[in-house]
Amino acid sequence: MSLVILVAIAVGAGLLGSAMWFYPGGTALDPRASGHSFWFNFMCDLTNRTAVNGQPNHPGASLARAGLMCLCLALGVFWVILPLSFGPRCSRRMARAITTPGLVSVVGLLLVPVAQGWFHVTAVFASSVPALAAGMLALVGTVRYARRPLLVVIASATVATAAIDSVLYGLSYQVQPRVVIPALPLFQRLALVLMLTWMSLVAARTWRQPRHDRTHS
Repeated sequence: MSLVILVAIAVGAGLLGSAMWFYPGGTALDPRASGHSFWFNFMCDLTNRTAVNGQPNHPGASLARAGLMCLCLALGVFWVILPLSFGPRCSRRMARAITTPGLVSVVGLLLVPVAQGWFHVTAVFASSVPALAAGMLALVGTVRYARRPLLVVIASATVATAAIDSVLYGLSYQVQPRVVIPALPLFQRLALVLMLTWMSLVAARTWRQPRHDRTHS
């Protein structure tokens, strides 16, 4: 399963990179911007058939949606194997407490690219809220069981960044018409990069871990 995560991340990142290349342009902060901005475009911009600047984005949207599907696959497997990386000291109860909301968040994430309007907002929160719950418990498990400084740092940074991103996303809808906070897309991308790093490190560690150390008491 660890190999599934690594391959899915590699394929997903490649597809998203291609989608970024094809993206015509425009961000919520600058609709007339040319091309894709890594730090100021939202991921959802890539999946829309029409770019923010009004130009068609059909090839890029298809690539982006396929890339997100790959990342969703990797994320789903990640929530399953993460408790295994903690070794036999991690109880089944703790493992379920991490895996269940984690998998729920994947379902919400799958709906984000296709949902529109307030259904899109609902899908975002249906993904982010359980993901944060799973992430916080996973951080506790990482500190308690993994005891690897690099994993603790990456997990802490991921959870903190994702939490800030969620708060900023909610605040952006406090007024109508919506006002996009400049830091919002930046934190979204930073959270994505950190999450992929965390997933890759856990997959690599679990791959090297002896099989008898992957069972729960």
